[in-house]
This record gives sequence, structure tokens and C-alpha cells, in this order.
Amino acid sequence: MSHMFCALLYNKGEFDPSILKSIINIEPEDDAESFIESPINKKTQIVFYRPPAHMSRAEGFSEGRTWFAEDISIDLQETLARKKSARVYLICYEGISESRYLYKITTNTFEHRYVSDDYCHRQTIDENYKEKVREKKIEVFPEDFGLVEDNEDNFDEEAYQEALKKATAPFCPLVLLENELGVKLSDMIAALHSIDKEGARIWP
Repeated sequence: MSHMFCALLYNKGEFDPSILKSIINIEPEDDAESFIESPINKKTQIVFYRPPAHMSRAEGFSEGRTWFAEDISIDLQETLARKKSARVYLICYEGISESRYLYKITTNTFEHRYVSDDYCHRQTIDENYKEKVREKKIEVFPEDFGLVEDNEDNFDEEAYQEALKKATAPFCPLVLLENELGVKLSDMIAALHSIDKEGARIWP
């Protein structure tokens, strides 16, 4: 099954998730809509957005992604700017098309990463408010690794995936999370599967 989720990650001691209550100034649509916190490893916590029950998985993902991009990421920038040291990561992952969005927010910097299909985007704003934007079209094709229509006998998938990983690494949200938090996609999926047992509702 392909996974879709929108979540917030942080290290213990760097962020208080109850802040979400203060920046979300609306009522949930139903009892299902919520933010659920769960441990992901000894140091890192993850908070999943659970959409309203009437929404499909795709609709819920789109709702969460829009909410993260247009409201929560902006409010968190303002909130963390008043702290001495903090960092938060907002990740939206959609497994069918391999779309990945990430917002990294610290007390004085901001980074947005986006990878989808053959397009990558990376925006950074440093402590001096200097902005840099990089965009790249991914030109790694399976045909260059032996894939022929109706015939995969000579396809070197391992080499293809390695080349794709190398090309997208500077833009990839999953690479950033693994490098800075030690968190892999499999860790987030495992936490997602365990939220009913180990999760704690923090909003509403």
C-alpha cells in the first residue's frame, strides 16, 4: 500500500508541540481531524496530521499539504523567531507519485525542498534574509540503464536508482531528515502504523 502523510518532526527539548494548539485557531471538522504525536526514536518525535473522516486519502493529503504550506509553516516561523534555539521539520509524503515536500524552520532560517517526478526545487532563506532558489529537471532515464519496452532483462535497476538518488540528493527531503535527525522513511511509516497504540492527541 502506498503511504500518504503530512507530519511535523522535532527533537525533544527543541520544540513544544503544544504550540500547535496556540497557532491553530480553528475547530476541527469532526472527531477524526487531529494532530497525533508519537515517538520515532529515543530523541525525535513525530506529529501526524489526521484529516476529517469524510475525506479520501488523497483529499486528506492535499488538505494537510495546503495547511502546512499556507498557514502552519508561516505561523511556526513567527513562533520560533522568538526562541533562542529550535528547529522543526514539516514533511508531506505521497508514495504513489513519490512527491515529497519539506519545510525546515529554525529560529532564524527557512528551507523548502520539493521533489516530484522529474522536477526538484530548493529554497533557502538564511539569518540575514538572503534568499537562494535552485531548480533542476531530473534527467535520469531508465532507458539509459537497459530498460526496453516489454523487456526488463537487461535493466540495471540498482544502478538506475542509485543515479536517481544522487541526482536528487541536494533537493530531497528524505536525505535532509536522515542527515540531520537520523530518521528514514521507514521510521516514519512505522510510527504512522503505531499511532493508534502509541500516539497521543495534541490537537484539539
